[in-house]
Amino acid sequence: LEAALQNKAPDTEAILDFSFSSNAIVICGFGKMGRGVYKMLKSAGNIDGGIVAFSLDPSRVTAGALSGAPVIFGDGARYDLHKAAGAKTPRAVLITYASQARRA
Repeated sequence: LEAALQNKAPDTEAILDFSFSSNAIVICGFGKMGRGVYKMLKSAGNIDGGIVAFSLDPSRVTAGALSGAPVIFGDGARYDLHKAAGAKTPRAVLITYASQARRA
């Protein structure tokens, strides 16, 4: 029991501390391309307003959140979701969906 208590889960408040503002850059889709774009933007330095990503794949949302990326579950093609998440006036919206049907 003592060993299990020492191997407790990471602090979820720290993991879920997404800091972005209403003019954040929005990434729609967090697959291979979305993750690549996110990493490229993060490596560019401090992005004014921050970055937020949306994905319909729960495993990608979880993996992103655990790695510190602000990924929110939902359809990034829906502007009302951007607003509800706090990105009311995004500086840019990047579409990174793999399927042609999702990009149309």
